[in-house]
Parts: sequence; structure tokens; C-alpha cells
Amino acid sequence: NQMQNALNNNEFYIVIQPKYNPMTGKIVGGETLVRWQHPEKGIISPAVFINVFEKDGFIIHLDYFVWEETCRFQAEMKRKGIQTVPISINVSRAHFYGNGLIEKLQGLIEKYELDPQELELEITETICAEDPEIIYKKVRQLQEVGFKVAMDDFGSGYSSLNMLKEMPLDIIKM
Repeated sequence: NQMQNALNNNEFYIVIQPKYNPMTGKIVGGETLVRWQHPEKGIISPAVFINVFEKDGFIIHLDYFVWEETCRFQAEMKRKGIQTVPISINVSRAHFYGNGLIEKLQGLIEKYELDPQELELEITETICAEDPEIIYKKVRQLQEVGFKVAMDDFGSGYSSLNMLKEMPLDIIKM
């Protein structure tokens, strides 16, 4: 019941977890993680609030906040002349089964003058198992406008290698 106030009061923030090439030690990407700095409870783990937000639909607002903050970060790095690397953002089930996903992402890319290749969209294995044809179609549409799509946590659910053969993914995270 505090989620909308938390969003309005800037209690959510992002952190970028770097992705390294183990051979070179260089940063080759990043992954955006969201945190909640509650004024009384301190930092609340995403493990506590993400599932609740997914159930009540608030995840759509949190997704968009994270996406915009990530785009803002990328634009700021470019403005400072710092070489950017692709940063992964999570895309919830609600966005895949709802309307406007591609338009929202393209709107942010245009607003912050980014290239879609500067973001990687992560979906979970469980999303793919629910209605594969819808997911395949949306993944292809996202790829057509320039986004790379990753499956996060492959092997933690019910997917099979056979499903991977059909799924038009760019990246698989295990």
C-alpha cells in the first residue's frame, strides 16, 4: 500500500551491476537492479516487493521507472563523453502480455537519443513457457526495431533445450 507514494517520493533507485569479460577483465555491459530505500525500514530487498508488484500490476510502473532511469544514465554517460556499454533491463510479464511495450521503449530511446543496442531486454524463462507464440512474436518485433533480447535464469524453470531452438533470443543467461 506504500508503493505509489514510494515512487512519487523517489524512494526507488537503480544500481548498475557491471558485466565483465573474464578473459580481459573489461566491462562489457551492465544490468540494472532496482532498490527501495524506505524512510523507516531502510533498504527493502527486491525479493520482498517484486512478487507483490507483479501480482497487483504495479510492476508496470516500476518497470517504466527503471527503464527511464537506465536511459537517463546512458544519456548522461554519453553527454560526458564516456563510452557506453549495453545495459540490461528487466521486462515483466505484465508488459509482454499488455499493450504498448514497443512504443514505450521506443519513446524512451527517442527521448534520451539512444540506440536500441544500448539496452538489452531481459525476460524470464517462466514468461516464455506461458504462451510461447505471443512471446516469440513480441521478441521478433523488439528485435526488428533494434533491441537485443535475453532470457534470464535459463534452467531455473521448465524450459527445455527444444524451446530454445524455436525462441528467437540473442542472449541466454544461465
